[in-house]
Amino acid sequence: MAEPLGIAASIIALLTISKEVIEYSNSIKDGKKDRQRLLDEITSVTGFLYVLKDRAEQLQHGDSWSETLVLLAGPTGPLEQFKSALERVASKLAPAVGWRKAGKAMIWPFRKEEISDILAEIERHKSIFSLALHNDHIQLSQVIQDGVRSLNDKADELVEGVARLQSSQQSHDEQIILNWLTPLEFPLQFSDFMSRCQTGTGQWLLESDEFKTWIDNTGQILYCPGIPGSGKTMLTSIVIDHLSKSAQDENVGIAYIYCNYQNQLEQTPVNMFASILKQLVQTRPSISNDVKNLYEGQRRRKNSRPMLNEILAVLHSEISRYAQVYILVDGLDEYANHGTRKQLLDSIWELYATGVVNLMVTSRFIPKIQQEFQSALQLEIRASDEDVQKYLVGQMHLLPACVTRNLLLQEKVISDIIDTIDGMFLLAQLHLDSLTDKVTPKAVKTALSRLPKGSTGLDMAYDQAMERITNQKPGFRELAEQILSWITYAQRPMSVRELQHALAVELGKPKLDEDNLSDIEELVSVCAGLVIVDQESDTVRLVHYTTQEYFERIRLNRFPGAQENISKSCLTYLLFDAFEEARCPSDEELKTRLQHYALLDYAAGHWGSHAHDNVELGVKSLALEFLTSDSNMSCSVQVIENAGRNLPGYGHRNSESVSGVHVCAYFDLEETAVGLLELNIKPDTEDSNGRTPLSWAAERGHEAFASFLLLRANVKVDSKDSKGRTPLSWAAENGQEAVVRMLIERKDVDADSKDSSGQTPLSWAAVQGHEFVVRQLLECEDVVPDSRDDRNRSPLSLAATRGSEALMMLFLERNDVDPDSKNDRGQTPLSLASAATRGSEALMMLFLERDDVDPDSKNDRGQTPLSLASSRGDGNVVRLLLSRDDISAESRDIAGRTPLSWAALEGHEEVARQLLEQEGVKADSRDDNECTPLSLAVGRGQYAVAKLLLEQEDVEADSKDGNGRTPLSLAAARGWEDLVKLLLTREDVDADSKDKWGMTPLSWAAVIGNIGVVGQLLARDDIKVDIEDIFGRTPLFVATTQGHEDVIKLLTERMPEGEKILQTVVGMYTDRAEAVAGAAINAGPYTGDLSFMRLKDGAVEVGMVPEGLFDLLPELSEKLESSLQNTADELYAAGFSGVAPVEAREDAVLLLLAAAEYFPYEQGS
Repeated sequence: MAEPLGIAASIIALLTISKEVIEYSNSIKDGKKDRQRLLDEITSVTGFLYVLKDRAEQLQHGDSWSETLVLLAGPTGPLEQFKSALERVASKLAPAVGWRKAGKAMIWPFRKEEISDILAEIERHKSIFSLALHNDHIQLSQVIQDGVRSLNDKADELVEGVARLQSSQQSHDEQIILNWLTPLEFPLQFSDFMSRCQTGTGQWLLESDEFKTWIDNTGQILYCPGIPGSGKTMLTSIVIDHLSKSAQDENVGIAYIYCNYQNQLEQTPVNMFASILKQLVQTRPSISNDVKNLYEGQRRRKNSRPMLNEILAVLHSEISRYAQVYILVDGLDEYANHGTRKQLLDSIWELYATGVVNLMVTSRFIPKIQQEFQSALQLEIRASDEDVQKYLVGQMHLLPACVTRNLLLQEKVISDIIDTIDGMFLLAQLHLDSLTDKVTPKAVKTALSRLPKGSTGLDMAYDQAMERITNQKPGFRELAEQILSWITYAQRPMSVRELQHALAVELGKPKLDEDNLSDIEELVSVCAGLVIVDQESDTVRLVHYTTQEYFERIRLNRFPGAQENISKSCLTYLLFDAFEEARCPSDEELKTRLQHYALLDYAAGHWGSHAHDNVELGVKSLALEFLTSDSNMSCSVQVIENAGRNLPGYGHRNSESVSGVHVCAYFDLEETAVGLLELNIKPDTEDSNGRTPLSWAAERGHEAFASFLLLRANVKVDSKDSKGRTPLSWAAENGQEAVVRMLIERKDVDADSKDSSGQTPLSWAAVQGHEFVVRQLLECEDVVPDSRDDRNRSPLSLAATRGSEALMMLFLERNDVDPDSKNDRGQTPLSLASAATRGSEALMMLFLERDDVDPDSKNDRGQTPLSLASSRGDGNVVRLLLSRDDISAESRDIAGRTPLSWAALEGHEEVARQLLEQEGVKADSRDDNECTPLSLAVGRGQYAVAKLLLEQEDVEADSKDGNGRTPLSLAAARGWEDLVKLLLTREDVDADSKDKWGMTPLSWAAVIGNIGVVGQLLARDDIKVDIEDIFGRTPLFVATTQGHEDVIKLLTERMPEGEKILQTVVGMYTDRAEAVAGAAINAGPYTGDLSFMRLKDGAVEVGMVPEGLFDLLPELSEKLESSLQNTADELYAAGFSGVAPVEAREDAVLLLLAAAEYFPYEQGS
C-alpha cells in the first residue's frame, strides 16, 4: 500500500509539472484564446491538488481517507494518468519555448482539436479529484439553479452524475487491463459468424442426447469431430449463442476460442488462455484482485508479458469463483504446431480437472486429437439436410431471376445440391455460388448435373471456381488472381483497407493514388465465392481452411510470381515520399500515419518474409534502395517496434540506430546483406542497445545468416550489448537450438558468460523452459550448472519459477546442483515449484525424497511450500506435504497467516477441508491484523470456504479484526449478498455491530450502494437505521454523499420524517462546500475584509456553486444555524490569519460557506 508521504510527493510532482506548463504557456504569445483556456483549467485543478496534498500529509494509517488516497495514487490511478497528460502537454510546450530562446518565432503547438481533447482530459480529472474530495454534486447544483424541480428530483440528478463519474473512471482503468491481457478478440469472430448464420439451423445438435447430457451435467466433455466443411465453426457459434441465452446466471461462465490456421503468430497458448481469462473476467461486475495483481506485477517487470503458468494460475482462481464454466474450443486441428497444441491441450486438461469445467471441442478427424478424447461424449458434426435446406432457401434470392421466379426450379436446385454434399455445408455454399452466373433454366440444370459430389468433390468445386475466375474478362481475372495471391501468401489476416492499398500500389510510383483504390464489393465479387469479408473484424479471408489448403497445393503453379510481386509492392509502399520524414515524434502521430497509410504496418513487418529463397534476387535492388534510405527504413523499424513484433532490443525506441544489416538479420536476407556490405556498410554495427546484427540473427534463430556473419573477420562473435548479453545469451533465451549449437562449438565463445544481472545463457534457457537448449549447455565443460545471478537465483530456481517440470527433473538428477538454495527472497526451488506447478506429485517427490531439502523452509515472507501450495489450491501437492511429519500445517508467515488462511483467502474449498482435517490446525486462528480464515474468505467473497468454516464448532462467526470489523461487515462492504444472507441466519452474529470508525454493516452497504444487502439488513428489527459513526454520519448521509439513489429511497422509508430531509441536504451541500474550501485554500491566506458576500460571489464566479444555492436553504434548519453562529467568528479569524493549521483553515472555509448558505449574505459574519 502506498505511504501517505509518498502520495503527497506524487501530488507535489504534479503541482511542479502544472507550474511548468503555466510558465511555458505564459512564455508563448501565439494562440492567445486557447492558451488562456488551458491556463484557466490548470489553475483551477491545482486547487484540488493542494487540498489532496495537505490531506495526504496529515493522514494517519487507518483514517477513513486512506483508501481513497491510495486508489488515487495507484499505478494506473487518476494521479498517474493526470501526470502523463500534463507531461504530454509540457513536452509539446517545452520545444516551443526553446525556439524562443533560440531567437526564433514561437508557435502555439496545439491544433484546435488537440486543445479541446486536452481541456476535456483536465476537466475529467478535475471531476474525479472533486469526487474523491467531496462526492461532486454539480448535477444537483445546476438543477437547484434552474429552480424547477423538487428536492427529490435534485437528489436524482446528483446520483446520476456521481455514478457516471465513478463508473467512467473504473471502466477506464479496467479496460486498460483487459486490453493488456490479450490482442485476441474471439467475441468479434463470434458476432461475425452469427451474422452469417442461417436462422433456425443447428437445432439437431441442441436437441441431441449427447448435447443435453453435456449441458445438464457438470464436468462433461463433448468431442465433435467432423469432415472439412461440415459446419463445425458455425455449430460452435450456435452453441455459444444458446449458452449465452440459456445460462444467464452470474455463477455460470462461458468462454471460447476459435483456432485459426492463418493466425498462428498471435494464437500462442499464452494468448489463448489469456483470452479465456478475459472473457470470464468481463462477465463480472469488476475485475478481481488476482487479475489486477497480475497486471501490476507485469508493470513492475517493465511491461513484460506474463508466462503461461502465471495466466493459468489466475485463470484457475477465476474459475473457482463460478459454479460452472463452459469452455469451447473450435477447430483444434487448425492449431497446426504439434508442440504448442500439446501444451494447449495439457493446460486445458488442467482447467478441466477443477471439476467445474464443461469442455466442448471440434476438430477434423485427426488420430492424435481423437486419442485425447477417447473417453469423452462424442457427436459427429455433419451438415444435416434440414439445415442445408434452410440455408439454401435463405440464399435463393442471390440466384438469377430464372430461378427466383420458378418454384419448381428452386426445388430442384435445393434437392440436387443436398444430394451432392454428403454432410459438407461448405460444398452447398460453393455449389450455390456456382449457379450465380447461369441465366437460363437449361444452364442451371446443366450446371446441377455436373456438380461434384462428396468429400472428393471439394477440390473439383474449387477447380470449377477457379475456372469461372479464368473465364472472366481479363481485368476481372487479373484482379482476382492478385487478390487470391495476397490472401493465400499473407503472413496474417489482412484488413479490407490493407488489401485495397496493396492492390493500388504502382511499382516505381512515390505515392499512393487514391483513385486507384478498388471497392471492396467489387473485390469480393470477382473471386467466385472463394473470398469473404468478416464484418466484425473487418478482415478479408478465404471462405474456409480447406480453401487455403487448396491454394497451398496449387499456388506455385497458379501464381508463380506472387511472392516477388508482394515483396515489391511492400517495398514500393515503404519508399513512398511520405515516409521520408522518418520517425514520428509521438505515438499519436504514428497512429495517424498508420491509419492514413493502411498497408504500412503489414509492409514494414512482412516485406522480408516474402523475399526469401529465389525471390530475394528479384527484389534485391529495390530492397537495397530501401535499406540505404535511412529515413524510410527508420520509419519502417518504428512501425515494427510499436506493433509489438518483438523487435530485438530492450525497449521500443531503437529505430534511430538500426542499420540495414540489422534488418537483413531480422528477416534472414543473406543476399541483400551481401549487397549492403559491398556498399561498405559494416556487418558489426551496433544499435542503440549495443546489439549487433549477429545478436539479432541469434535471437531470431537465423542460423544461415549467423554463419554468413561469422565468416567476416570483423564480426565479434562474443560481443556484449549494453546489458552485457552475448548472441549466445539471446539464442538461448529464445530456444534457438541450431544457433546455440553453432555458437557453443566455437572456441571464441564463452558459454557461461554473465550479463549485467549475473544471468548466464543457461539461466536464460532455464527461465524460458527450453529443455533441449539447457541440455546442450549442460554438456559444455565451462558451464556452471549451479551459477547464481545477482539475485542469487540458480538455473534450477529459475526453472522452478517457470514451473518447468522437465527442467527441474533434469537439474535435480545432477550432483552439482544445490536443490535447496535460496534466492534473495529466501525462496527455495521447492517453494517456487509449489507456487508455480499444479499437481505434479512425481516432481514434488524428487524434492521431498532428498535429505538435503528442507520441506518446511520459509521464504522472506515466512511462507512455506505448504502455505504456497494452499494459496494456489493445489490439492495433490498439499496432500503430499501433509503426509509428512516434518511439515507444520499451522506454520505462520510474517503476517501471521497460516496455510488455512491462504486457502480461505483464495477460495480453495478442498484444500481448506484437507487442512481442517489435520490435528492441530486452528480453524479460527488470527493473523497479525486479527483476521481469521473466515474473515479472509468473506472479504474475498469465497462463499464455499466461508460456509465450510462456519460449519466448524471452533469458529467464531462474529469475530472482529484489527479494525473492529466482523465478517458480516466485510461482506456488506463488498456487496456479497449470498454471504450476508448466510451470516444473518446465525444467531451469534450481531447485525448492527460497530467497527472502530463506528460504522455498521448497514453503513458499509450504504457506502457501496448495494440495494440487495441494504434490503436484507433493513428487513431485521435489530438494525438502527439512524445510527451515527464517530464522524456523525448516518447510513443515509453516506448513501447521499455517494449518490446511491435506490439506497437513499430505501433508507428514507425507515427515517423519521424531517430528519431524513435534513441529513440528505446537509450531506449534499457540505460536501459541495468543501470544493470551494479547496479553491480558497489554494488562493492563500487573506488578511483583508472578507464578507460572506465576497465569499459567495467568489464561489459562484469559479463555477463551484450556483447562485440559486444561497437562496434555497435559509428556511431549513435552526439547529445548524445556531451552531454556525457560535463558531463562525472564531473560525473566520483562524482560517485567514495564515497561522492556523490546515484542518482549521478547511473547517473555517467550510463553515463560512455553510453559514453563507443559511444566513442572508448581504452582510459579513
